[in-house]
Amino acid sequence: MAMPTLRFSVYSGASVSDAQWHQAADLFSRSYGVYSSSAPDGKAGRSIRLGAGYYRRAYANDEYKVAFCFDGDQLIGQIVYCECATSCGKVAFVVQLVVDADYRRKGVASTLLHAVWGFSDFYAWGIVTSNAFTVEALESATFRRADPKRIAEHADWIRGEVLSRIPFLRDAEWRMSATESCVNTNFFTDRTNATQATLDISNRLGKLAEGEEWLAMTFREQPPDDFSSYYAMVEASSDLVADAYSRMPQSEHQWAANADEEVSAILGWLPQLPKDASICDFGAGSGRHIAAFRKRGYENMTGIDFASAAQDVLAADCRSWRAPRPFDLILCLYDVIGSFPSDDDNRAILDNIVANLRPGGHAVISVSNFAYAPLKDAQRVDLQDSSDSLPKIFALPPSDTMQRSGEFFDPHYVLVDETRHIVCHKEQFHGTPGALPGEYLIRDRRFTASEISEWATASGLKVLERHFVHAGFSKEYPEQQAKEILLVTRLEKSQSPIDVLINGPKLDEGLKTLPRQPAS
Repeated sequence: MAMPTLRFSVYSGASVSDAQWHQAADLFSRSYGVYSSSAPDGKAGRSIRLGAGYYRRAYANDEYKVAFCFDGDQLIGQIVYCECATSCGKVAFVVQLVVDADYRRKGVASTLLHAVWGFSDFYAWGIVTSNAFTVEALESATFRRADPKRIAEHADWIRGEVLSRIPFLRDAEWRMSATESCVNTNFFTDRTNATQATLDISNRLGKLAEGEEWLAMTFREQPPDDFSSYYAMVEASSDLVADAYSRMPQSEHQWAANADEEVSAILGWLPQLPKDASICDFGAGSGRHIAAFRKRGYENMTGIDFASAAQDVLAADCRSWRAPRPFDLILCLYDVIGSFPSDDDNRAILDNIVANLRPGGHAVISVSNFAYAPLKDAQRVDLQDSSDSLPKIFALPPSDTMQRSGEFFDPHYVLVDETRHIVCHKEQFHGTPGALPGEYLIRDRRFTASEISEWATASGLKVLERHFVHAGFSKEYPEQQAKEILLVTRLEKSQSPIDVLINGPKLDEGLKTLPRQPAS
């Protein structure tokens, strides 16, 4: 993931301002390098420079996108690329990548490149470069090797539908065969300090003549070269989960439009909740439930979420945050418990609810229902068996469900681990305001009714009611038709986590039915 002090943004070439083009030209001119000894017109040994006018003429149109990385007000990285719609499918092609010398090997280039090449349903990915490490980055990001023989087989298509869109490549001379893929861009960069990576790529894509660069491409039709890097990438981190869920435009999603109705249901289950009750929303998102409580006269409201600028919502981790004083009511709705694939992380959220709740206080919790009927039609996977899981994950089609609707239940786009109750889905985010595009493998933990009830009880909560619901919480559904399982609980002093360890959990037998009234 990108370093937290850095700021990334992406624009269409047509929307980049003149001031930004000047910054781009300045970054290139101070960072790209020097001309080789063979450069014409007395340029040998001089810094390679481009002006803002070149950028405007070449890239200031909707054919191109430009992603910038800033440290404060200083531009320290940029990538220029095009997403070509071709007869075979989409192609992502990078025409320029520059990182300030002081920021190299700090994740800037890899973050920019992954934003361009990270979409698994593209037909091909490519770059023109004389930097061997950039070719290796292409191969790492796409899990395939740049093969000159395969590139040559696509030569007519590449020249006619990809290179024709790029001014400096449109009419360039290209050496292509089963052993080389080099294009003459008349870019006489100094390459006197050859590295082992340069030698390796030269052996595969051809030795560059003066003024040439490698034209490297990989194709979706190629089998993956090495699953190991993919396995490392899909190991979800807190940053990945936070970034993916922060990209969901909840205000546009139908499931998030029911806060008033949901708060009415919660107050119906807790009719004695006083107006001065202290209430906290774990995973508060936009703060919509806080706003709905405020409309009903509740003022002592707090919310926490991974990343939120909403009023009353603190940027904090639900697994570890501690309030100065315990709360009378804690909400934890819509898959906050379950947003991690690890049971340890999800139990930590539940245990932290208990740690922030006063004895006798209530917690209202909802989780995604593993028994929801459409999941039965999804392909099964064993996530602990890499020989089974990695090919299936790699072949899983991506969707834009989290960005478009948030309703990620379509069995065509998910894999289900029956043993661990984990659902995998690839999510793409296009055009998220202020953020790079990205594709993530999301692994959600889902629950059966007995399972989440046992977890709650083991944490020290007494389950008072259990409901099978959809958004709005206003109607009870049969278990297999419900998207969410909702618990109304109370922290019993006699059921603290220490007591549970000594005496074991005490499940309420009445919860085997589907009550609308208290089960105890």
